[in-house]
Amino acid sequence: MTSRLDGPGTGPNNSDMRPSPLRATVLPLLLSALLGPAGCASLTPADRHQRYQLAELYQAADAGNPTAQLRLGQAYGQGAYGLTRDYARSLHWLRASARNGNGEAAEAFREWTNGNHAKDLVVAAMAAHVRGRYDRSIPLLRALSAAGVPEARYALGKAYLEGKGVPADTGRAVTWLRRAADQGNDNARYLLGAIHAERSEYRDFARAAALWQRCAADNHPLCQYSLGLLRLSGRGVEADEARGRELIRHAAGQGNAAARTWLARWNRLCRRHPATSGCADDRQ
Repeated sequence: MTSRLDGPGTGPNNSDMRPSPLRATVLPLLLSALLGPAGCASLTPADRHQRYQLAELYQAADAGNPTAQLRLGQAYGQGAYGLTRDYARSLHWLRASARNGNGEAAEAFREWTNGNHAKDLVVAAMAAHVRGRYDRSIPLLRALSAAGVPEARYALGKAYLEGKGVPADTGRAVTWLRRAADQGNDNARYLLGAIHAERSEYRDFARAAALWQRCAADNHPLCQYSLGLLRLSGRGVEADEARGRELIRHAAGQGNAAARTWLARWNRLCRRHPATSGCADDRQ
């Protein structure tokens, strides 16, 4: 993945990075943390110089300097100055710089929170999440969710629902899933519908049906199967057994295991008891 996030600092001239009046007291503390005890004699002169530059960058960025914030965001994006690549922190500093009027940072932030770049970051976050690296996945999902990325909002809502990487919190899960669903994310629509269908404190079959109707129309197999079951029972939607079975068949045709199991049982029932209501319709 390449973009301005990974590029060199090409913002305003370094003369814009004026030292803060607190430099005399803050910079030694930063250097102590970065260089270690006694200046960490094992570091090479080049390493020491690099860490000194990083300390100055942190100080200027914390003081609100947009150029320093841009450069720090780029540094985290490319792993410069000896930093571990961290896209969550990169986005944090790019956003701070953009809010302070830096046009290059605003462009880089937009680039990384839209389209394929945003999806790539969500994939990276979820890869870390699956490995149990919640310290890497959750901050990035939060940063992307705050920026309005629907895939990240769905993933963060699911994390809150499952209690993976964050304390289980159905209320927060619903908040993030609803935001993603409102942006057209069908996975979020399915999961939010499941909450309304299965969780007693949120139970509302009509809402579940409305959500599943929208994603079923997009050929989402879980939505088709779930809406099919509601059609069969008449919960939250007008009962229509023929339509319910049709939806389940569509889901089964897309490989949904639950739909295939339901359909196999239905077919066995019809073979054993062909007079069962609905079997004759299916044979036509």
